[in-house]
Amino acid sequence: MSEAVAEIIELEQEYTVPQPDAVRAFLDSYPLLTPFLAEAYTAIQQHFPHSRTFLEITRDPAALEVRELVATIDPGCAPAEAVAQYESFKQA
Repeated sequence: MSEAVAEIIELEQEYTVPQPDAVRAFLDSYPLLTPFLAEAYTAIQQHFPHSRTFLEITRDPAALEVRELVATIDPGCAPAEAVAQYESFKQA
């Protein structure tokens, strides 16, 4: 197994990935994102400790050929607490 494949498998264990084949294909095209996503996950967990973070591929409605990787954080807490966590995250 290549190092890149191992890194993607590790990301799939950290993030919630509803469409793993699409995310794998995207990361195969943009391999420099993989270490960034690993680092981002660590930062997200520091500020949103009870969260689930989703990785999904979306398409721009204005340009359907453009694919984007989106990370969505479900903070797993009350809205006021989530806002405070977000403010802390922005300051980091």
